[in-house]
Amino acid sequence: MRFVYPKSVRPGGGLSSRGSRLFLTGFLVAVATLGVGPADRGFEVVELSEERLGSPIVRTDFERCTPRRIIKKVDEDRTGKWLADGPERDRADGYWLLRHPVWTRAVLNAEGRPADLVYDPKLEGPYHIYLGLRAVEPNMSLAVKLSDEEDFDVITAPAVTSGRDFNFEFHWRAAADLTGRQIVIRSVGRKVYLQSFRFVPILTVTRKYRAVADHVTICKTVGRHHAFPGIDRLPDGGLGVVFRDGIAHVCPFGRIMLTRSRDEGRTWTQPVVIWDSPSDERDPSIHALPNGRILVTFNVWNSWMASVALRKKFAEQTARILKDGQRAYTGRKAVFSDDSGRTWTQPIDIPPFTPHGPALGPDGGLYCPTWRNREGRRHVMIWRSADGGRVWEEYADVGASAADFHDKQVVYDEPYLVIPPKGPWIVTIRVQVDGYVRQAFSTNGRRWSPVRKTRVRGFPQHILALKDGRLLMTYGYRYKPYGIRACISRDRGRSWDVDREILLAHGAPTPDLGYPVSIELKDGRVFTVYYYNDPAGECYIEGAFYRP
Repeated sequence: MRFVYPKSVRPGGGLSSRGSRLFLTGFLVAVATLGVGPADRGFEVVELSEERLGSPIVRTDFERCTPRRIIKKVDEDRTGKWLADGPERDRADGYWLLRHPVWTRAVLNAEGRPADLVYDPKLEGPYHIYLGLRAVEPNMSLAVKLSDEEDFDVITAPAVTSGRDFNFEFHWRAAADLTGRQIVIRSVGRKVYLQSFRFVPILTVTRKYRAVADHVTICKTVGRHHAFPGIDRLPDGGLGVVFRDGIAHVCPFGRIMLTRSRDEGRTWTQPVVIWDSPSDERDPSIHALPNGRILVTFNVWNSWMASVALRKKFAEQTARILKDGQRAYTGRKAVFSDDSGRTWTQPIDIPPFTPHGPALGPDGGLYCPTWRNREGRRHVMIWRSADGGRVWEEYADVGASAADFHDKQVVYDEPYLVIPPKGPWIVTIRVQVDGYVRQAFSTNGRRWSPVRKTRVRGFPQHILALKDGRLLMTYGYRYKPYGIRACISRDRGRSWDVDREILLAHGAPTPDLGYPVSIELKDGRVFTVYYYNDPAGECYIEGAFYRP
């Protein structure tokens, strides 16, 4: 029974640009170089077959469960009757109660340890399965499995208090094929109230997209894992891209690299190391400040230490960390350069961190979104620095998710802040469980609107305020067909035109990709930088040129 709780090789620089390219997967149907708008917009048209989510099917018909003889239906007057006759010995260990109170359509819970119930959804094909649950006491639990599985998943509700109950939805299964399968429900003696099943069908649809046709490889090195880029225009007028260089997505060898371009992104220098420690540097961002100084932020953590297998694989590095101390190198860091990135200061610790870094406010201050776990919830917060990133103070609380960490519930992660020249401040938030971007608005960064779910699916996200007033959101798309996507808002972020999504890259072999960040070039084109992968499994830094 498994328990599920809701809680040194020198890299080479790529110097060649290229046009459209495809990885041949089962999701690519056809490519046609048809004109889309002006010829210089940098697009072609592609037709893709891809997965989409259909309309949810919500079920509260627990009368369908079998065996019916151990289910007692309780009416509003609290009188009960068995759904089917049966011998009393079948109810000796307990029974199931089915009620329809005013606060929900239905609620099912166990008294004692009755026999298992079987619910047949009578559905075919793949579905995401969500359980609607209610907890009124600490450690309330329920066990569920699919009928052809051996092990149950034991789902334990979040901790409750004497003054607070929890109604919550638990993302139990992703893309489960329900053809010929039923759901088995078991009491584990710590009753939790089951209120609903929600089945979200996964459909295969075919549609046409605008796809960027002009790409450049910024850095690709055999045997190295390049990821998590940042970009800005440097004080000397060129472009600078920072990224993490390691040997795998999770390893002890992550370090922060910088490469430059003096021709608006077409060619790139051999990257150099900004910072490297005995632990894993990740998620750098780069910012040219108004005073000519460059700020790079990044995070350092012993990521591989969480895996027994990786601790053994990297035994020497693990021993070093254990000897020096788990916190010797980790933390949220900032480094500075006063000579356009040629030399760098020693890192300093800073309290806020997010992969794309802070935003410059209209008052000249830096504003950085971050996240913190507090009292079982994940809070998104804003910190402010008045001295260019050295000293920070808490500025605002944007909002909190119900859980602080769990891959089956809505948890806020990796926020991004954009402060457009006109219009509200916008914080966007990554949510792993369903992939849909959340966002909130503010007029000055102090008081924020409620966090709302958008129609944009992808993560993590970056927003560029274009000179014409539109907003461009870019995001990794870790759903088949894997790639990088973008969409436009023409109403200052209130809505996003996902019906006209742009494919910056598509057809990658694996979902190890993303973290796009964009900049508007001198000629008005957008240059978006991200990390991508090829059929050989190499992750590298790529850029796309286009006019959205």
